[in-house]
Amino acid sequence: MNLLAVALLALQQSPAASVGFEPGTDSMLADWKQVSGYMNQLAQQSPFVRVDTLGKTTEGRPFLLMTITSPANQQRLADIKRAQALLADPRRLTDAELERIRATQPAVILISNNIHSTEIASS
Repeated sequence: MNLLAVALLALQQSPAASVGFEPGTDSMLADWKQVSGYMNQLAQQSPFVRVDTLGKTTEGRPFLLMTITSPANQQRLADIKRAQALLADPRRLTDAELERIRATQPAVILISNNIHSTEIASS
């Protein structure tokens, strides 16, 4: 079972119950308030989910980052981010440092949605 599935199992309310319709239904899109509200609800109810605000969008809304990982990794996010920055250019690392990071670093996947403020469908 993937981490998102585990996080969703911890919820007391489904996405459909939260936004008022089944996501993916033709001609039905959740707006930003519904999507961000559900993200925050996930974070409040599941130790697998964290939502941070990175800044403001051009429309003045919070620019959100949702991190889904194990509770143990949630506790060491700063270390994981530092290691990712080092891996961005591993030429700066010794072979021993590179192997240490490889042995302890989880896989990191970034999904960037809604790069344009009016394009909510990708959420």
